[in-house]
Amino acid sequence: MDFSYFIMGLTLGLAGFTPGPLSMLIIGQTLKHNFKEGVKVALAPLIADGPIIVIALTISSLLIKSSFYPLVWFSGGLFLIYLGWDQFQIKKIEVNDTFTIAPRSLKKGILTSILNPISYFFWFTVGAPTMLQGIKVNFFSGLLFIPGFYITFLGIKLTKALLAKKSKKILQGKALIICVRFIGIILIGFSLKFFYEGFKTLGLM
Repeated sequence: MDFSYFIMGLTLGLAGFTPGPLSMLIIGQTLKHNFKEGVKVALAPLIADGPIIVIALTISSLLIKSSFYPLVWFSGGLFLIYLGWDQFQIKKIEVNDTFTIAPRSLKKGILTSILNPISYFFWFTVGAPTMLQGIKVNFFSGLLFIPGFYITFLGIKLTKALLAKKSKKILQGKALIICVRFIGIILIGFSLKFFYEGFKTLGLM
């Protein structure tokens, strides 16, 4: 069994550091209510992403022999560059607790995940192509991408809830900004693999 796809999942799960609607909701629920409510939001993608992953894998498997498939790899590479570059635009991580009045954290987390276009773009252009590549080597190797991804992704989201519980200053500190930018570099670097696979599919590598 090839564990490299598990490692890829762990690495790409770093995208969880990207500030977005889900991260802000995690922080908001934790500050407004308690740590438990923040955890509920953080775990929502485990429910919301399931159908997205299945649809992405189904469509990608149908396109894999298509002449358009290299575009999927290139789109994934560009998407990772976008995510990486976006980390360098962050000057300050805003902590906003005005998202919530009543808990209903899990429901809000699921809705936020489902309505977030980033989730769809990630799984259609990054997650599914990577998994299908692994499945060609070994079925279970490709599936290892999922636990690898969620270990890091959810770990980061839960850490944000914990930091919100401890102190706003930690979330807004310079050290976290530096960490976010370092992750941006990793994501941009990982985009090279997707461009390589795109050119390889075209027979140019």
